[in-house]
Order: sequence, then C-alpha cells, then structure tokens
Amino acid sequence: MYEQLIRMLKRNQYKKAQMYLEKEIAIDPVSVYLLTQMAYVLWRQGKENMAIDYVSKAETIDYDDPLLLYTAGKILKSMDRFDESITRWNKILSFDIHFLEDKCQGRNRALAMQNDARFYKAHCLYCKYHDEEAESLLNDHISHRRRGLESDFTIKEVRTFSRILKYSPKNTQSDNMDCELGHPTTEQGFRIQNHIHKLERSQEWKSLKNYIKRKCKEFPGDYWLRTIMAEYLRSGGFAIMSGRKIAMSSMSDC
Repeated sequence: MYEQLIRMLKRNQYKKAQMYLEKEIAIDPVSVYLLTQMAYVLWRQGKENMAIDYVSKAETIDYDDPLLLYTAGKILKSMDRFDESITRWNKILSFDIHFLEDKCQGRNRALAMQNDARFYKAHCLYCKYHDEEAESLLNDHISHRRRGLESDFTIKEVRTFSRILKYSPKNTQSDNMDCELGHPTTEQGFRIQNHIHKLERSQEWKSLKNYIKRKCKEFPGDYWLRTIMAEYLRSGGFAIMSGRKIAMSSMSDC
C-alpha cells in the first residue's frame, strides 16, 4: 500500500518521505503506521522533539502497536531517556510471539524484532551502568541470532559491544580520578556523546572522524572512544553504537 514510502526509506530519502507523509497524514490523521513513520523520518533528520510529538499522537491511538513501540524505543534511547526506552523494549519482549507474527506479517520478522529489543534494552541498561544485566541480556540476544533473522546490528557490532562490557573497568572512581587516568568527566562525556550523535545524524563523516581523533588524543585512556575510532577506520564508515556517556572510568561506550 505504501510502496513509494518504503522505497524512499530504503534510499534514505527522509526529506522526500516527510513531504509524502505530510500529505498522507492530512488524509488519514489517525493512522498509527503513518504517524510512526513520520516520527522515524523526523528522527533520522535530527528532529527528535518533533519526532516524539508524533510518537505521542500515535500512542494515544494504539500504544501496543509493535512498530510504534520499536520506533519510540530507538528515538527515546537516542535522547538518553533510557527508562522510557526500556519500557518500550519490555513491552515488545512481553508480547506473545503469535501476536507479533500477526502484527509483523511473519514469524521471522517477529523474532527479529524481539531479539533486537534485547540488544537495545541491554544497551540502555549499560548506559544506566547496569553492566551485569546488560551483559546477560546481550548474551541472550547472541544466543537467539540465526540465519534468516534480520537485525539492526551486525555481528561485528554485537561483538564490539560484548568486548566493551567485558573489558571496561567498573564505575568505581571519581571524575577527578577519571581525568588523571585520561578519561572524560561526566559533563565532558555528555558533551562529547551529544556532538558525536549530531555529526552521525547529519552524516558528516569527515568531521566525525577528525572529532573522534581529537578526543582520543585528549582522553587516551577511554576505551569506548578508541573502539569506535578503530571501527571507523576499519570500515571507512561509521556505525556508532552510541554507548553510555563517555564519562567515568566505567567507559574505559551514536
């Protein structure tokens, strides 16, 4: 029914998709699917607050829509609203698989959605410094990966996150100690991560690479910064997993 919209999304034509959706929503303002997709394309353009407005409109119509929950979870996570994001992932994980099969039009899509919900929830928990819970959930995600199931995350990204959880020191030191060890403070971490997210969303890859290089020199002890820099150089692109605030020695997480 919305083949034209799907083609635009696959081609990352978000501005064009936004104009298309504005016309469709004017015709059908209570379509949860259209409102959800509008939230998604606005988010991909870096317009998080506008995206959340559309999420809120859609949730008043059908809070239990899986695609809406999935989209809202990702948007809220990118805004560091981790508890609200976790609420959406928990809802997806609580669904009966047969309900999801019907909503997602296929068992593999339903299983893939639930399994990626495990990863997203694990990352939210990591951002909240609940490392043990995050690691357990990530292992659960890994055990459910199989051929035929699509994922937002490559196996390389999953393994990178697993290494970060395994090797990052625990959050036991103060900001002053962090500075001495070459890690950013909490406030610095907020600023760094927000700027990385901004450059990632605008796809300014050259500026992003240079910015991370500068921060790696400034904070040589930070494991997360070194990890994403290595991944960027290895791939020639940038697939950030947007870790917990690069602050505090527990990091040493777009």
